[in-house]
Amino acid sequence: MAKGSALYDLERYNEAVNVFNQTLELDPKESEAWNGKGYSLNKLGRYEEAIKVLDKAIELTPKLANPYSHKGYALAKLGRLDEAMKLSNKALEIEPDYAKALYRRTYLHLLNNDKANALKDLTKAVSLYSELKKQAGKDKDFELLWNDDDFKKIVN
Repeated sequence: MAKGSALYDLERYNEAVNVFNQTLELDPKESEAWNGKGYSLNKLGRYEEAIKVLDKAIELTPKLANPYSHKGYALAKLGRLDEAMKLSNKALEIEPDYAKALYRRTYLHLLNNDKANALKDLTKAVSLYSELKKQAGKDKDFELLWNDDDFKKIVN
């Protein structure tokens, strides 16, 4: 598990998927491996696969916010915005101060042309986890906001 997570952190997502697969061969009920594999597949743009993997993570750990949030992101990337928002809201119902879920829901608000709620969620996300400021300023998902003065106040 630790090796898969380390590879994910190094942005070596294909290798991370392989390590998570090895873990799952040994223990198919290892929910963290399902989560890690789903996150890695998202990063690789393999959203349909990620959704299936994250469904398994949700089945194994229905009270964990992470897989709902990551599945919501995959659905958003596939244009399934209503489903994505429901899952993002579910993640935040489970863990209201989950900064990365708020961050991902920011993207959903942008896709729904809801700048006010996007900035509200982003403000809360960066107040909970300041590293997200740097990330937001470079995140292509937020490109529509890069020149926005309110956005700049949040991330600078």
